[in-house]
Amino acid sequence: MRKDKPRYLLDTSALLTFLEGEGGAETVKDILLLTRDDKADVFISFASLVEVYYIILQEEGEEIADLRFVALMELPVQVLKSLEETFILTAGRFKAVYPISFADAVIAAHAQLNNAILVHKDPEFLSIKDEVKQEVLPFKK
Repeated sequence: MRKDKPRYLLDTSALLTFLEGEGGAETVKDILLLTRDDKADVFISFASLVEVYYIILQEEGEEIADLRFVALMELPVQVLKSLEETFILTAGRFKAVYPISFADAVIAAHAQLNNAILVHKDPEFLSIKDEVKQEVLPFKK
C-alpha cells in the first residue's frame, strides 16, 4: 500500500447504500473503482460485516443475507479485524466520550488508526468529526 494514495473506510450505512442502490451508491461505487487502478485503499471493519449481515437477515431472510455477505467478501477491500491495545483503547474512548454505538466506536477507531476517510450516512458519526476524517453520503429523508 502506497502512503500517498487516499484511504477510505466504508461504514455499515455506506455498504447498505451500495447494496440497496440508495442515494450515495454511486459515490461508494466510485470509491471501490479506485482500487482497480491502485488509486486508493479501501477498508471495511469486521463490525460492519456483522451489522450488514444481521440487518439483511432480519429484513430479507437468511438466503439474501448469505448472498449479500458473499458479495461483500468479493469487494476489493481489506477487512479490518484488529484486537491490538491501541485499537481497543481508541474504540473504548470513542464509546465513552461520544454518543455513538459500540459498533460505531469500533468502526471509527478502525478509520482513525488507518488514517482513512470514514464514508457513511450515519448522523451519530457527526459527533466525532474532529477525530475522524469523513465523507458524508446523503442522509435518508
